[in-house]
Amino acid sequence: MDNKELFEMLNQRFDKIDQRFEKMDERMDKMEQRMDNGFKEVNDKMNKGFKEVNDKIKETNDKMNKGFKEVNDKIKETNDKMDKGFEQVNNKLDIVVNSNIAQILIAQTKNTKELNEKIDKYIEKNETEHKKFDYEIADTRMKIKFAR
Repeated sequence: MDNKELFEMLNQRFDKIDQRFEKMDERMDKMEQRMDNGFKEVNDKMNKGFKEVNDKIKETNDKMNKGFKEVNDKIKETNDKMDKGFEQVNNKLDIVVNSNIAQILIAQTKNTKELNEKIDKYIEKNETEHKKFDYEIADTRMKIKFAR
Protein backbone atom coordinates (compact mmCIF):
# COMPACT_ATOMS: atom_id res chain seq x y z
CA MET A 1 0.00 0.00 0.00
CA ASP A 2 1.59 3.29 -1.03
CA ASN A 3 1.18 6.69 0.57
CA LYS A 4 -1.53 7.78 -1.85
CA GLU A 5 -3.70 4.76 -1.04
CA LEU A 6 -3.14 5.27 2.68
CA PHE A 7 -3.95 8.95 2.36
CA GLU A 8 -7.10 8.10 0.38
CA MET A 9 -8.19 5.58 3.04
CA LEU A 10 -7.63 8.12 5.80
CA ASN A 11 -9.47 10.75 3.77
CA GLN A 12 -12.43 8.39 3.33
CA ARG A 13 -12.46 7.69 7.08
CA PHE A 14 -12.49 11.40 7.85
CA ASP A 15 -15.30 11.92 5.30
CA LYS A 16 -17.35 9.25 7.10
CA ILE A 17 -16.65 10.92 10.44
CA ASP A 18 -17.71 14.28 8.96
CA GLN A 19 -20.93 12.71 7.69
CA ARG A 20 -21.67 11.31 11.16
CA PHE A 21 -21.13 14.73 12.74
CA GLU A 22 -23.42 16.31 10.13
CA LYS A 23 -26.14 13.78 10.95
CA MET A 24 -25.73 14.52 14.65
CA ASP A 25 -25.92 18.26 13.92
CA GLU A 26 -29.16 17.70 11.99
CA ARG A 27 -30.61 15.73 14.90
CA MET A 28 -29.62 18.46 17.35
CA ASP A 29 -31.19 21.11 15.08
CA LYS A 30 -34.43 19.12 14.93
CA MET A 31 -34.40 18.70 18.70
CA GLU A 32 -33.79 22.44 19.20
CA GLN A 33 -36.63 23.23 16.81
CA ARG A 34 -38.99 20.95 18.73
CA MET A 35 -37.93 22.56 21.99
CA ASP A 36 -38.41 26.07 20.54
CA ASN A 37 -41.93 25.12 19.45
CA GLY A 38 -42.65 23.73 22.91
CA PHE A 39 -41.37 26.89 24.60
CA LYS A 40 -43.49 29.02 22.24
CA GLU A 41 -46.62 27.08 23.15
CA VAL A 42 -45.86 27.42 26.86
CA ASN A 43 -45.16 31.13 26.39
CA ASP A 44 -48.44 31.65 24.48
CA LYS A 45 -50.36 29.80 27.20
CA MET A 46 -48.65 31.89 29.88
CA ASN A 47 -49.44 35.13 28.04
CA LYS A 48 -53.07 34.08 27.73
CA GLY A 49 -53.18 33.17 31.42
CA PHE A 50 -51.65 36.48 32.50
CA LYS A 51 -54.17 38.38 30.34
CA GLU A 52 -57.03 36.54 32.01
CA VAL A 53 -55.56 37.33 35.44
CA ASN A 54 -55.30 41.05 34.59
CA ASP A 55 -58.91 41.12 33.33
CA LYS A 56 -60.11 39.54 36.57
CA ILE A 57 -58.21 42.13 38.64
CA LYS A 58 -59.88 44.97 36.73
CA GLU A 59 -63.34 43.41 37.17
CA THR A 60 -62.91 42.81 40.90
CA ASN A 61 -61.40 46.15 41.82
CA ASP A 62 -64.03 46.71 44.59
CA LYS A 63 -63.24 43.25 46.01
CA MET A 64 -59.46 43.87 46.27
CA ASN A 65 -58.64 41.51 49.11
CA LYS A 66 -60.46 38.54 47.65
CA GLY A 67 -59.20 39.29 44.12
CA PHE A 68 -55.55 39.58 45.16
CA LYS A 69 -55.74 36.28 47.01
CA GLU A 70 -57.15 34.49 43.94
CA VAL A 71 -54.57 36.04 41.59
CA ASN A 72 -51.67 35.22 43.90
CA ASP A 73 -52.84 31.63 44.15
CA LYS A 74 -53.10 31.31 40.37
CA ILE A 75 -49.69 32.94 39.78
CA LYS A 76 -48.09 30.63 42.33
CA GLU A 77 -49.70 27.62 40.67
CA THR A 78 -48.55 28.77 37.20
CA ASN A 79 -45.01 29.41 38.44
CA ASP A 80 -44.87 25.97 40.05
CA LYS A 81 -45.98 24.38 36.78
CA MET A 82 -43.42 26.44 34.84
CA ASP A 83 -40.65 25.54 37.29
CA LYS A 84 -41.52 21.85 37.03
CA GLY A 85 -41.71 22.08 33.23
CA PHE A 86 -38.38 23.86 32.91
CA GLU A 87 -36.79 21.41 35.33
CA GLN A 88 -38.05 18.44 33.29
CA VAL A 89 -36.86 20.01 30.01
CA ASN A 90 -33.45 20.77 31.49
CA ASN A 91 -33.12 17.22 32.86
CA LYS A 92 -34.05 15.70 29.51
CA LEU A 93 -31.68 18.03 27.68
CA ASP A 94 -28.83 17.15 30.06
CA ILE A 95 -29.44 13.45 29.50
CA VAL A 96 -29.50 13.83 25.70
CA VAL A 97 -26.37 16.02 25.64
CA ASN A 98 -24.43 13.70 27.94
CA SER A 99 -25.45 10.68 25.89
CA ASN A 100 -24.43 12.33 22.62
CA ILE A 101 -21.08 13.46 24.03
CA ALA A 102 -20.38 9.92 25.27
CA GLN A 103 -21.23 8.46 21.86
CA ILE A 104 -19.00 10.98 20.09
CA LEU A 105 -16.10 10.23 22.42
CA ILE A 106 -16.50 6.48 21.98
CA ALA A 107 -16.53 6.84 18.19
CA GLN A 108 -13.50 9.12 18.23
CA THR A 109 -11.57 6.73 20.47
CA LYS A 110 -12.40 3.79 18.23
CA ASN A 111 -11.39 5.67 15.09
CA THR A 112 -8.15 6.85 16.68
CA LYS A 113 -7.26 3.28 17.69
CA GLU A 114 -7.97 2.01 14.19
CA LEU A 115 -5.85 4.73 12.60
CA ASN A 116 -3.00 4.11 15.03
CA GLU A 117 -3.08 0.37 14.28
CA LYS A 118 -2.97 1.02 10.54
CA ILE A 119 -0.12 3.49 10.91
CA ASP A 120 1.83 1.01 13.09
CA LYS A 121 1.37 -1.71 10.45
CA TYR A 122 2.52 0.69 7.74
CA ILE A 123 5.61 1.66 9.74
CA GLU A 124 6.45 -2.01 10.40
CA LYS A 125 6.07 -2.81 6.69
CA ASN A 126 8.34 0.12 5.77
CA GLU A 127 10.99 -0.99 8.25
CA THR A 128 10.97 -4.50 6.78
CA GLU A 129 11.33 -3.13 3.25
CA HIS A 130 14.18 -0.86 4.32
CA LYS A 131 16.00 -3.83 5.88
CA LYS A 132 15.59 -5.78 2.61
CA PHE A 133 16.95 -2.86 0.61
CA ASP A 134 19.87 -2.47 3.02
CA TYR A 135 20.63 -6.20 2.61
CA GLU A 136 20.47 -5.94 -1.19
CA ILE A 137 22.75 -2.87 -1.19
CA ALA A 138 25.28 -4.60 1.07
CA ASP A 139 25.08 -7.78 -1.04
CA THR A 140 25.60 -5.82 -4.25
CA ARG A 141 28.60 -3.99 -2.74
CA MET A 142 30.14 -7.29 -1.71
CA LYS A 143 29.66 -8.74 -5.18
CA ILE A 144 31.21 -5.63 -6.75
CA LYS A 145 34.13 -5.77 -4.30
CA PHE A 146 34.87 -9.45 -5.06
CA ALA A 147 34.36 -8.95 -8.78
CA ARG A 148 37.27 -6.44 -8.93
